[in-house]
Formats: sequence, structure tokens, C-alpha cells
Amino acid sequence: LKSHPVAALATVSADGAPHVATVYTSIDDDLNIYFITKQATTKSKNIAENNRVALAITDAHSLQTVQVQGVAEIVSDQNIAHQVLSRVTNVVQSTTDSQEAPVSKLAAGDYIVYRVSSNSIRFGEFYKSNINDTSDLFDQIQNS
Repeated sequence: LKSHPVAALATVSADGAPHVATVYTSIDDDLNIYFITKQATTKSKNIAENNRVALAITDAHSLQTVQVQGVAEIVSDQNIAHQVLSRVTNVVQSTTDSQEAPVSKLAAGDYIVYRVSSNSIRFGEFYKSNINDTSDLFDQIQNS
């Protein structure tokens, strides 16, 4: 997870409409996943209504994926928020030609840092199973 900092984040609006967005992530040793957005983004509005989220992180080269289900909460600790912002900025700068995360280009209010506390983490290795046998495709890493 630490070596693949880009994820697809799925949220649901109050009226049940699904939404997915790409986010840069940071992960701690307790498997909490952090991401940054702004207050007026669709994902932030959706999380305010329903804080259950899902993330998918994929390594296309190795055909591996991690699927996370959890609860997103605003990080109020400014030290943690600054650490996450710094990590995300470093990743963006080391992997793109940009000096800023894509979210910085949005006119959508102030920044918010979210922590996703996972309820379930599954790791899938698609290269090891054929399409007819999915029984060993996923390993449950965490399930609370």
C-alpha cells in the first residue's frame, strides 16, 4: 500500500448515487489510509452524508489489487494533517511533473484531510488464478 499511493475512492451521495474519484493516499502502520480533498468536492459532500467508503489500489503490472472498505473521518489533529499533506506533496513531486497535488487546482474551499479506518482489506493476485476459479483469488488481510 505504501508503494502505491494512488487509489480510486468510492462514495455514495445521500440519494444513493455512486461516485468515484482518484486520490493520492498515505498509510500509517495501523493500516489507516489518509487522503486530502477540499470541502466543496463531491467526495467530501458525500462523506458528510454517509462516511462509509471503499478504496481500490491496483498494480497493473503485477495484476495485484487491494480493496478496502471502511469509515472516513476528518482528521482534526493538525500535526497529522500536515504530515499527510507533506507525504502526498512528496509523492506528487516524485511521480509527476507537477509541484502540487491535483486537488490544489480545484476552487472548492479549504483542504480537508480524511482518515479511512478500514473494516475490511482484501488483497487480490489475479495472475495466480484462472477465470473459472476465484476461490483463492483474494486473501483477507483485515476484517473487523
